[in-house]
Amino acid sequence: MGQVAAPRVSIAFAIGLALLATAGCDVKEEGKAGERGATSGVPRMTAEEFYKDYSNLKGADRLNKYGDGVAITGKVSKSVYLGQDEGLQLWLEVNGPAQIAARFHDGGAAARQRKLKVGDAVALQCQFNGKPDAILFLVDCVLE
Repeated sequence: MGQVAAPRVSIAFAIGLALLATAGCDVKEEGKAGERGATSGVPRMTAEEFYKDYSNLKGADRLNKYGDGVAITGKVSKSVYLGQDEGLQLWLEVNGPAQIAARFHDGGAAARQRKLKVGDAVALQCQFNGKPDAILFLVDCVLE
């Protein structure tokens, strides 16, 4: 009988831990491309402002400010198709050698549908992925 009670306690303990772990989590619904930016409270700025601010922050400060993403506006400086797995990558103008490269949540389908080209103004909401050297990489972007 002692062996029967142990699994019940383990199952109850596991369920309790699972409930505790998810109690404070926010549930986010995925919408169509473009909807995410309209409803979120992420920082909004130009590509140049974001590049400068991101470059001046370190470690946890970057996560605290941009952990939920960023909404940026800018002009397309380059468009590169990275293949079927990676999709379209847009590069945004930033002064000097600095650049922002953005990959899309939908592989760039919405950007291709809009026929975005060099010089076009664009508004994106993205997650940051890092900045080795002068290129700041953004991922999971959606057009706004």
